[in-house]
Amino acid sequence: MPHPRAITPAGHPIPTVMIGVMTNIPLLRAQFAFQDATTGIGLSLERLATGKRVNRASDDPSAIVPITEMSGRMKEIEAKLRTLELREIEIAAKDGATAAIGDMAIQLQSLIVQAGNRDTLGEAALAGLQGEMDGIIEAISFTLDTSRFRGQALFTSSITDYISGTLEVPTDAPEGEGGGEPAAEPTAETVRTTLLDLKRSGRLNLIDGDLEAAQDLADALVDRTSRTRGNLGNVALNEIASEMRTLREEYINLAEGRSQLEDTDYAAETANLVRQQILQEASIITQNIAKEQAETALVLLEGATLVRPISD
Repeated sequence: MPHPRAITPAGHPIPTVMIGVMTNIPLLRAQFAFQDATTGIGLSLERLATGKRVNRASDDPSAIVPITEMSGRMKEIEAKLRTLELREIEIAAKDGATAAIGDMAIQLQSLIVQAGNRDTLGEAALAGLQGEMDGIIEAISFTLDTSRFRGQALFTSSITDYISGTLEVPTDAPEGEGGGEPAAEPTAETVRTTLLDLKRSGRLNLIDGDLEAAQDLADALVDRTSRTRGNLGNVALNEIASEMRTLREEYINLAEGRSQLEDTDYAAETANLVRQQILQEASIITQNIAKEQAETALVLLEGATLVRPISD
């Protein structure tokens, strides 16, 4: 069956060789260019609004894997840094409590020195010093038992085992036969002492206790608190702070690398937006021109068929 002949508005057939004029190729190209420019404008506006060059996998498939890996590692570093920061705060809290105990230990030393000359001090003065001593011991015990950080005890030792010493206590020598003189020299028993022995009822009290052993115990307490604080400072400075610096530097490097892959280059994207807008406007103008040319061609074609009809 032959292809039907195209007919002009005047009713005259159009030659087959002229039918191609009806397909406006420049108009199609301009329409496709307009669509591409519109899509480019939307993409540029999205990137400028979100600040990210890669908002979906199709934006840059090759960048998705490294971006995801970097983001995961950055989350791990953030968690580690939070843990280290809490550890740093815990050390600071324990250091503060230990420093308080150390200050009280120095006060104990001072009281023991004051009580050293019992002959010149009256009973009232000794009783006053002992009362102050008892208050300090209670304060040390309270600090050891109640110092906590996030519900966890800062000290694992109580006052009875935080610091200890020894004291030789004389024992009664066995009596000789028949209740006479002792059969041997008096012996001594070594007993363990704690800070509680510094109280009024203890063996190391200021009134009638062994002041030399009391001084040794107070000196040992000062020494322990100073060594504990030194160890805490070493952990905070050389371990925690060093690890935090390393993690922060790694975090910065990861953030910089991810930014290069993911973030928007505002200068380049703004220039691209302007370019797409110009292309969009140009495509609109091109479409109008193509439509006008097509209409002109049809008018001319129609005029030509009216002047010289084409016979079959």
